[in-house]
Amino acid sequence: RPMAAVASSRTTAAPAAQADDTDAVIVGAGMSGLTVALALAEAGLSSVIVDRIDPRAAVAGRNDIRTTAISLSSRRMLTVLGAWQAVAESAGPILDIRVSDAGSRRHLHYDHATVGDEPMGHIVDNGALKTSLLDRLAAHGDLVTFADPGVASALAVEAGRAALTLEDGRVLSAPLVIAADGRMSRVRALAGIRHTTSEYRQSSIVDTIAHTEGHQNMAHERFLPGGPLALLPLAGNRSALVWTERSAVAERIAQLDDASFSAALEERFGDSLGTLMPVGPRRIYPLSLILAEATIGDRVALVGDAAHAIHPIAGQGFNLGLRDVAALAEVLAD
Repeated sequence: RPMAAVASSRTTAAPAAQADDTDAVIVGAGMSGLTVALALAEAGLSSVIVDRIDPRAAVAGRNDIRTTAISLSSRRMLTVLGAWQAVAESAGPILDIRVSDAGSRRHLHYDHATVGDEPMGHIVDNGALKTSLLDRLAAHGDLVTFADPGVASALAVEAGRAALTLEDGRVLSAPLVIAADGRMSRVRALAGIRHTTSEYRQSSIVDTIAHTEGHQNMAHERFLPGGPLALLPLAGNRSALVWTERSAVAERIAQLDDASFSAALEERFGDSLGTLMPVGPRRIYPLSLILAEATIGDRVALVGDAAHAIHPIAGQGFNLGLRDVAALAEVLAD
């Protein structure tokens, strides 16, 4: 039933000025967009990807310094797609998770050995995963095309196709347009799919932290009055920091010099990893909940943050996006 709705056409538009012989137009070349293109290519389906900037240039410019928690099921999916192998060695396995609450001596301990021999997940550098996905897509050059950078400005549905017009006048046409263009999705708006937004009034500080004690592949999540603080294991004596605070407080903390930042972090986290030293770069990201009322429209499907953007507290945002990709690719292939 859902894909029947995707395939339906309730409106009529003039023929596209330029029709591409492709199965899907994918808007957004982030991790979700690149993964859905790869999943479709593996199923023999073609796509054209368009984004505001060239994805290779974005990786080279370190536009995204974040890391991502990859669950076990997501890792298996990326392995099947051939994208995991290139990041496996640099990924930080999560063997244990320790959850604690400020002001309490008690904590929750989750051990991967209770559910099997494999790590519960891995922490991966976003740039490294994007590079791996781009390299895999290069091997599908006959099925995947990158359009020159562009911004969507209009969307029309005609008999059997959707025509996406870009601001520079180009028109990309295909039976399906896939919105992978993030929480502020332009395609979602053009398709008339409404969404709900709820501000958390929090921001996350992202940094890389070196520490004098080994993490033993344990992920730490500590709940503080202003929000959760997570230290997630990377290769060596380093961890990825995601420190959430009330937005005004987070702004002040993010602007501290390294010594003051280190002192503030140790005060809140404790000394279980020894001395904590920020090695950057450091950035801050405002947080909000966004939920689309529907994940499909006429000749349109939403994946990733375009469909649902959530709090990073459990590290599940991209993993939910991969479930979107898997479900959509399977239905389209069928």
